[in-house]
Amino acid sequence: MGVEGFDFHNPSTYETYFNRLYQAVPTDVYRIQPLRQSFCFKDVGEKFKIIKDMSVPVVVRYYGLDGKNHAVDEILARAKYQQPITVMRRLQPYIVNISKYYLKQYESDGLLIPLFTGLWEWGGMYDPVKGIVASAIDPDRLVLGG
Repeated sequence: MGVEGFDFHNPSTYETYFNRLYQAVPTDVYRIQPLRQSFCFKDVGEKFKIIKDMSVPVVVRYYGLDGKNHAVDEILARAKYQQPITVMRRLQPYIVNISKYYLKQYESDGLLIPLFTGLWEWGGMYDPVKGIVASAIDPDRLVLGG
């Protein structure tokens, strides 16, 4: 760089730069510091997202290649007797995220079933290689009492 006295290898160059930068721009645009001081950590966690999450969690009833894994069925059957955090931890291996952009469309197509606030169940087909298949409802879902 052609500036007199500028040295990329001198750490004080960066210290000076960041001191000036932090004085010139607002550093708490989301008002996180007052929330931290008030111990509102849930609100802090929600506001402190560098990349805004535009997806929703969806549970997939994946029965394994042999069709014998019924863990999701068992977890959901006991869900109303357990803390939501416990249920979410147990369901984690069976959760995929879909874009919020598709949420209403999938729901109106019958591909999403609400389980509880903020969690959905995938009602469509699931391919172990490709993942969720949005073009068809799982035929097992169309059988009543089955």
